[in-house]
Amino acid sequence: MSEHLNKIPKETLTLQNIKQDIKELYKPSITTFLVLAILSTILLLLAGEFWDGLKIMAIFLAIIGILGVVAGIYALFIPIIGRKITSKNLVIVEDRLVEIKEKIEHGGKYSRAYYEFCFAKGGKYRIYLHTAASFENRHYKWSKMYNMSDQGIYNYSHIDDDFYLVFSNDKKNNLLLIYNKKLFDLKEN
Repeated sequence: MSEHLNKIPKETLTLQNIKQDIKELYKPSITTFLVLAILSTILLLLAGEFWDGLKIMAIFLAIIGILGVVAGIYALFIPIIGRKITSKNLVIVEDRLVEIKEKIEHGGKYSRAYYEFCFAKGGKYRIYLHTAASFENRHYKWSKMYNMSDQGIYNYSHIDDDFYLVFSNDKKNNLLLIYNKKLFDLKEN
């Protein structure tokens, strides 16, 4: 490891920080609502070709109502997820990064590129590459020093780096989050 990397200050990682990051995983993005609003507008314009103004207004109000209900459900759901996240249903393990693969996920007409981080004990984590900065995920939003994009995680990650891996302790045992140990020290409560 280079001399420069040894001097990177570390930030304390707590269970509360991890809970915050998991809540962010489940938050609907503004992009999601923007896409829904654009699709709704397109549908309204198409409906305008076939129906008179009153029906269009009824459809518009119904769509706004549905979006409001969806936003309300998300707003209620996020705090519930936060309350259910405890050290009992999370497993935090230390592991070493052994490979970073660049892959492409194909889905119908569209495909998207991602990095797959492969860890020694078998965990795999995806970080998607984005073409527009506005659509990038933000990681560690609570962090004063290391609030970063997907690209930032990739830039700070090197083969043989040690990480904290956060798995869900359920039947799926999903790898939810990764934290590079050269940036974070875990404070176990």
